[in-house]
Parts: sequence; C-alpha cells; structure tokens
Amino acid sequence: VNKVKLHPNFRFSASHPDRYDIAILKLDKPVKYTDNVLPVCLPGKDLKYENMVGTVTGFGKTDPSLSNRYGTRLLQKVDVPIIENGECERWHRTRGIDLKIFPEMMCAGYEDG
Repeated sequence: VNKVKLHPNFRFSASHPDRYDIAILKLDKPVKYTDNVLPVCLPGKDLKYENMVGTVTGFGKTDPSLSNRYGTRLLQKVDVPIIENGECERWHRTRGIDLKIFPEMMCAGYEDG
C-alpha cells in the first residue's frame, strides 16, 4: 500500500465510530484479479436501497448471550433486507436503544434480530 486516503469527514468517536469509515488505498503494484479479488462497482448517489437485499459479512458475535467481547474466527455471511433509516430508529427506540442512523448510513436486518 503506497497511500491511504481516509474519508475527509471521518472522525473516530466513541459515540459514532462508524461514520464515514471508508478509505481509498493506493497500491504500489497492480492487483491480479481472481475469483475472490474483483473491482467493485459503486452505484450512483441517489440510489435508494430500501426493500433491496444486502449481504453482510464479518467476524462478530454469533450468540448475544456470550459474555466475551470477541466474535468468531470464521468469516460469517448473511443476506438481509435493507430497511428505511427512520423505521430502523423506531425499531431500536421500542427496545430502549437510542440510535441515530445518519443519511450516509443504511440499516438492514430482520425484525426479530
């Protein structure tokens, strides 16, 4: 990696650690495309995602009752419906969670978790 360019609005804060958490990496050599390494095509800024299905991947916890703060060592993947941000905030509020979904964010998941 030759250069890392963080989003200009990124500011790490405990209250919103994931706002604008994106960066561009400039590589020192060309990427060799494979079945697992391909370019990403970015949509236009006005595309609405509500009622579409998104794929989420990560190493997070798979059981909320686990007391440790670590997730799994195996990469997880799930397809989830993308929901309107206001609906997502209301869902969280009914469960006592004060959450702000900012316009540059999206919310996805099922009503039962």
